[in-house]
Amino acid sequence: GTVSQVIYPADMLADMQGGTISAVKFYPTEALKNFGSAKLQVALMEVEQDRYTVTEMVEGATVVVPEYTVETGATELVIEFETPFVYNGGNLMIETTVTEAGSMNSTKFNGVSCSYAVGLAQYTYSWSDTYYYETEQVLPKATFTYEGGGEEPGIATLAEANALEDDAQFTFDGDA
Repeated sequence: GTVSQVIYPADMLADMQGGTISAVKFYPTEALKNFGSAKLQVALMEVEQDRYTVTEMVEGATVVVPEYTVETGATELVIEFETPFVYNGGNLMIETTVTEAGSMNSTKFNGVSCSYAVGLAQYTYSWSDTYYYETEQVLPKATFTYEGGGEEPGIATLAEANALEDDAQFTFDGDA
């Protein structure tokens, strides 16, 4: 299915270093209506790179949610992890894989523009075995729920990204 990856820079997540992440929330541009009965798998991984320079997916992410059904009509996308993720302070890559397409097409999420590719999507069409790639120069707004780390346990909102006005949209396309 379609795989989307996005990399959050370590400096945005410094307060969470040494903490355990248990959820992430994303902010769609409108109520979620395009997901139908789609199912997603969510995985995380700390990576050395802070951007994509080639159309090559990062391999080896840890699955934190094996099957997530998106709630149609929701105004926020809250993903609670079945397996919490220990964050050690590196660049954090979040990967979503569409495991069952349902009637899903695409959804846009609020974010901020970047001068380089922080996201990468890999997809195929039902009539082809060829992989197609598309980079994203938008960092989706996100809020992480975590325990431990350098600051008071609780909620960490990506201050640098979220303090700015929504000037861009991250597109998530889906097909199993």
